[in-house]
Amino acid sequence: MRAGFVFFISPPMTDEELDRAIAALPGKLDYFKRWRQNEYDLLNQRVTSFITCQSFLLTAYAVSYVNSPGANNWFSRILLPALGIMLSVVIVFPIRYSILTVDSWMIKHWDAVDGLWREIETRPNPEAYRPAMTEYLIRSDYEELLPTGRYKETKNRDSGSFQFWRNPSHWYGLLFARTINLVFLGTWAIAVVWTCFNSWR
Repeated sequence: MRAGFVFFISPPMTDEELDRAIAALPGKLDYFKRWRQNEYDLLNQRVTSFITCQSFLLTAYAVSYVNSPGANNWFSRILLPALGIMLSVVIVFPIRYSILTVDSWMIKHWDAVDGLWREIETRPNPEAYRPAMTEYLIRSDYEELLPTGRYKETKNRDSGSFQFWRNPSHWYGLLFARTINLVFLGTWAIAVVWTCFNSWR
């Protein structure tokens, strides 16, 4: 027998429950914001540590190459580029999962507001709730969560395109962390080619 799936559909809120949900929204958004900020801090620490390590390796590579440019200099030709490339590959996973965690908190942030807006729109008199909802968002400095036409839904809510269309500044803010390892991988690849070319000429 094939296993089936059971979907639980929550019943619509009563007027009292909706009023309490709107009143509790700023506290919920602040909670999500604190956790998202914590993940931002962890991500910044990892990126900063990665850049610091790569800076030391590149400095050691440059000094070693200038002082001993010959083909027998295995320290600058093999060891330092290998360490730099390994570090660029290993750091992909901590940075990637930090970004995914930040994205998940951002989606929770949006869903908390979107759920209430959808609940309000199902009411016979949504105009009675919109001013209170808008007032809470503006008073709590969450104007970007107001339902405007510049935000677009996508089918895949976990994709980067969802984050880009819902909040472009969030996506662009994480672009440096997404690509920094590729920058150093390219730098080390150029360094290896340059060293081999000059050593075997």
